[in-house]
Amino acid sequence: MRLLATGGYFDASGECFIDRLDLERGTRERLLSFIPPEPHRLPGKGFTGAAWLDDDTILVCSFDAVWRIVPSTRCCTGRLHQADFNDLHGVTVDHATAQVHVCNTGLDAVETFDLTGRFLGRTAMTPAWFEAVRQQGAAVPRNAFESVLRAGWEPAPAPRLTSPAGPYYHQTDDEPFHRRKVRDYAHPNHVVVWGGHLVATLLASRELRCMHSHRVVARLEAPPHDGVPVGDDLWLTTVDGRVWRVVLGGEASLVLDTSMTGYLGWCRGLAVHGDTVAVGLTAIRRPPQYAWRSDAYERTETAVLWIERTTGLLRGHVRYDDVDRHTKVFALLPARGAWS
Repeated sequence: MRLLATGGYFDASGECFIDRLDLERGTRERLLSFIPPEPHRLPGKGFTGAAWLDDDTILVCSFDAVWRIVPSTRCCTGRLHQADFNDLHGVTVDHATAQVHVCNTGLDAVETFDLTGRFLGRTAMTPAWFEAVRQQGAAVPRNAFESVLRAGWEPAPAPRLTSPAGPYYHQTDDEPFHRRKVRDYAHPNHVVVWGGHLVATLLASRELRCMHSHRVVARLEAPPHDGVPVGDDLWLTTVDGRVWRVVLGGEASLVLDTSMTGYLGWCRGLAVHGDTVAVGLTAIRRPPQYAWRSDAYERTETAVLWIERTTGLLRGHVRYDDVDRHTKVFALLPARGAWS
């Protein structure tokens, strides 16, 4: 099984990468190392979501832009950026409508463009007035977010606006929004066309939501991250290392718990091939913003696992051992074209 993995480092370099993994041989090869130009280079951030546009064009997200890359030449041929892009996660291409959908995670929205990069529309998970004040640096505690959503029919006290607190959010007041580390509230991770609908995983509320109807399609026991259609179903990872199957009716059932292999980490990427599943794990060095597991963080590591889904047997794995830089692995997708 050969896959591409996107990622980066928690160090100050801002380096992004795409690796090719041969899970049967347990090898990895660096296909692309990319340091975004200013003002898009951010310490501790790398490549996140990715999607194939065609056999020789891949779209991949960094913190505040989507980059169009040609594998045969390893050249970047375009950059998609808006001033309100912040902490981009997933990207998907809907070939039927010739549209690109991007998870603007920091602003809790999914943005839609045509293939030329022209903006078409968006689905927001917070009111426009709240988006506006957030871009000026305001926030509310996550446990007060419901007061932002509940406009109600009767007069109610306005939410008390503050600034995000904590070392993660520390930055200068003159930093533009697209470079800020902001507090999100829905945290859309991954967007995909499934069953004729555009659906997104929302990490904060532990749900799969339709972006057309705003209906909750499924609720998960842990924060969900990535997903891939498998037949008529949608398979999802949750960050605790479990893989789930969601049917079109919305019922979610457990496929496997990857922690049974003995490997633990913050689980994002997912690929399914035949009766095997691959997932990407990232080592945890500090308490995450959202719930993970009760296990000790010291047991976690960065690796991609290849697992038989029916038996849970570990068929192979690729580890990232550069402890000093603290590698993060994000998306997994099939190797194609010049990168096959």
